Amino acid sequence: MNQKLLFFDIDGTLVADGSSNITESAIRAIKKAQANGHLCFVNTGRPIGSVGDNIQNYPFDGYICGCGTYIKYRKKEILHVEIDPKLVQELIKWNQREKIDIFFEGKEGLVFPPESSIKDLNLVERYFKKQGVAIQYYQYEEKIDFQTDKFTMWFDPKQPPLEFRSFLEHHFSVIERDIDFWEVIPKGYSKATGIDDLLKHLNMDIADTISFGDSVNDISMLEHTEQSVLMGNGAPELKDLVTYVTTDVREDGIYRALKHFRLI
Repeated sequence: MNQKLLFFDIDGTLVADGSSNITESAIRAIKKAQANGHLCFVNTGRPIGSVGDNIQNYPFDGYICGCGTYIKYRKKEILHVEIDPKLVQELIKWNQREKIDIFFEGKEGLVFPPESSIKDLNLVERYFKKQGVAIQYYQYEEKIDFQTDKFTMWFDPKQPPLEFRSFLEHHFSVIERDIDFWEVIPKGYSKATGIDDLLKHLNMDIADTISFGDSVNDISMLEHTEQSVLMGNGAPELKDLVTYVTTDVREDGIYRALKHFRLI
């Protein structure tokens, strides 16, 4: 069999909800696939700054992070895109005016608003603190002193920030993760463009790719790779987009998928 490039989302794919570690069966499967000559990559919405040691301790061949804004192959960084600090400052002003909650994600870690009443955002903050990810807080009246690759935001679903959405779409692509939760990425970047940039670097072909995901921010890569896998716990509306639906992440989903494609 030709060498394959395998691209794995983290949350809901390698790592079960409520957990912080890659499932043991996924680790076994990935190591077997690598032993058989295939290359295994993380392809995640997280920036590299929030991919903790619990993930990076495993010998992946590389990382596509921040929805294509950061790429690392082996020990070499081959792409890193940052949002202009002046634009970040403008986003913070919008955050204050619109009473939304933006948290910024970058190579050095995560930057949260000074305070938030939104439960999900507070859960995210606690989760990454436990993983030892670097955490900062921005202030509305201060000049920014951090870098960011992308950001996510929460808002009151009864009052969606439509004017802000119009501003965003001049500079960014918006992924609607839920009725009150958007993931926002610099225009022209996605999990799919990350794959293309890596393939160009390696001089390899899209025909040799398989992606593994579970949610709407995986759509770009699931539709782009030659073969694609949806986890059994994944969003039901994605089933028609993929080549194969495997079992739940907690039910050896990665292992079963690699068996299905005869990679292990």
